[in-house]
Amino acid sequence: MKCRLEQSGALFHRLQIEIAPVDLIPFQEKIINNLIGIYKTQNPTANSPTEQEIKQKFLRQIERTVQAQASQAFYEKALELNNLKAATEPDLKFGKYGLGASLQFSAEFEIIPNIRSIDTGGIFFNPQKVPVTEAQIDLAIQEFLKKISAHGKPNTTEAELPQITDSLVETTFKNIDSAIKSVENLRLLLREQIQDVQNEITFKNEKSRIFDELIRLNVFEVPQKLVEKQYESLVRVNKLKQKSPPDSLRLKETAKNLVRLKYIFEWLLENFKLTCDRQDLEAWIAKQARRINQDQNHVRVQLQNPEAQRLAVAEILEDKLMLMFEKKQGFKASS
Repeated sequence: MKCRLEQSGALFHRLQIEIAPVDLIPFQEKIINNLIGIYKTQNPTANSPTEQEIKQKFLRQIERTVQAQASQAFYEKALELNNLKAATEPDLKFGKYGLGASLQFSAEFEIIPNIRSIDTGGIFFNPQKVPVTEAQIDLAIQEFLKKISAHGKPNTTEAELPQITDSLVETTFKNIDSAIKSVENLRLLLREQIQDVQNEITFKNEKSRIFDELIRLNVFEVPQKLVEKQYESLVRVNKLKQKSPPDSLRLKETAKNLVRLKYIFEWLLENFKLTCDRQDLEAWIAKQARRINQDQNHVRVQLQNPEAQRLAVAEILEDKLMLMFEKKQGFKASS
């Protein structure tokens, strides 16, 4: 194999590869033998065709398959020889090829950014707990009464609502949660629920702030193809939400930041050896069940979807990373 590497910019590379005919023989033989095997299976009583007969009958199919399989194998070998890690699938361009000739092609691709360190200086994860007020609980009580009211109208007035009493609470929760037997129990339950929601909001806001800081502190080039793919995804989400046409320049910048954040996270997770195990998933399942007021088995069934499990693992790892920022104010991560 002859190989020449060309570089344009920080990440864009091109490999010019030539594979000698002798190195293509194993690919040709394997394909021809597979075709002979298929013929035998389909025609068990007929004589097996010769190699030459197979070549004559399936010449273009053999050439296309050799071209595809050999180019992939030698492209991967060239990456290894040049110590490169591709971030995107290559764009392959082939020269003229026929059986018995050498195979020439070029492979254009972008590599994974070489990140030596991630600066986290001065970042400190500190979500502030916002206390629940009595007014919030009173409002939640009103919403509770509207749901159980015999009127059941969206415009039910406060005067039409029943009085909140221990008896009403106990009767309502009898088959739901027997521990809720009084107005005081209900207020404690509502306080916990409201506090959980507020904690989640402040946690997400603080996490977003840290994301922005990481992006600001760590500027490096990212693969353009991944940015384009992320941009297309953002455009689709924008359409699904039926929002007005987005500012394309701002959306492209967001896409680039999200790709950069992905590499920052991967580096930090590897550097701190943060992983997600079964115990982490079980804790997440319990938390999610409380969050959506569903049985834990219902959440487990949802996690059988690979994409749902990927998102759950991502959330778990993000939260673990936030704890690192909580413990190490102003630290600088380096390899």
